[in-house]
Amino acid sequence: MSDNIDYQPINCAIHDEFELACIRQEVRTLTWHTKHQTFNQKLRFLDLKCEQGAEYLIAETEEHKPFKIRLDHIINMQVDSA
Repeated sequence: MSDNIDYQPINCAIHDEFELACIRQEVRTLTWHTKHQTFNQKLRFLDLKCEQGAEYLIAETEEHKPFKIRLDHIINMQVDSA
């Protein structure tokens, strides 16, 4: 779900929150956008990855459908109960 727009680094405190959520494999409702669409999905956070100068959240749905979301495309994050 990447596009050609330059990556904009996110705030360090928010990045730390993503890291902790991945370590705990927390379930959160995430809202993010791509060039053409906005998404809202309940996801289990798994890992953070760096590729081609951008950072990505690796997550999955309850049905184990994988997602790779650029951190600077995330609009909102809400904590859910597992």
